[in-house]
Amino acid sequence: MPALFDAEGDYNEAILNNDLLLGTRLKMTPYNYQTLLIGNQLQVLESSAIGEEVDSITPPSSQPSNLLWHTVVDLYGELRNGISQVRLVNQYDESEITGTVAYHPSDDRFLLFTVDTDTIPANTLSPINAIVDPLRKGPGAGLPDASDGQRYLFIEDTGSADDGNAEAWRGTDNGTSPGTPLVAKTNDIVQYDGTVGRWNVVFDSSNISNVQYITNITTDIQYRWANGQWSKSYEGLYPGGEWSLVL
Repeated sequence: MPALFDAEGDYNEAILNNDLLLGTRLKMTPYNYQTLLIGNQLQVLESSAIGEEVDSITPPSSQPSNLLWHTVVDLYGELRNGISQVRLVNQYDESEITGTVAYHPSDDRFLLFTVDTDTIPANTLSPINAIVDPLRKGPGAGLPDASDGQRYLFIEDTGSADDGNAEAWRGTDNGTSPGTPLVAKTNDIVQYDGTVGRWNVVFDSSNISNVQYITNITTDIQYRWANGQWSKSYEGLYPGGEWSLVL
């Protein structure tokens, strides 16, 4: 039997699409329910469910709901752990983030989601070293000493050049005392220029409106900039019609 590949040479995709054409696999969005992906866990929610804010850097781990996946899946067939898929539609470019799913071993509110990394959005920005509150941590004060190319995403303003709130982020300016203060805002990204000994804002959040993607190399988590805020790139709430279950 000849091997199956799609136009991009993807064997798994070719098998899935071939199975769908032959009617051996079922793809559906049950009852127009929503699904919420946080970390590697998918929760199914009624279409009217409204919970805590999920589009943020640190979303809640779950939403209040007693809806169980077995109840939903059993209406259509059998979920095959590690083979069945959930497909999530990226609202910003209509691409699909795909992953295999399995029942959670102890909590039927959740499916365990293993993402196909080839379907994750491509980064548009160079990676950051960490996400930090610049008023609580700085180079040599909870963070490594400043070195060329270090990049951080700020979750608080540093304040003005005069209020002294971010002294740890003041540059050395090659020995000039006291050095240039760093003025940056919440959601900005800063980078250290070791040649001149100074921190610079390299992502000015107030002037960027198009969608961007970046990875935190310390945690290996990808984030998305959209609608004036950072959130985990493909985690979040997917309404009915923006996700599908493939048995």
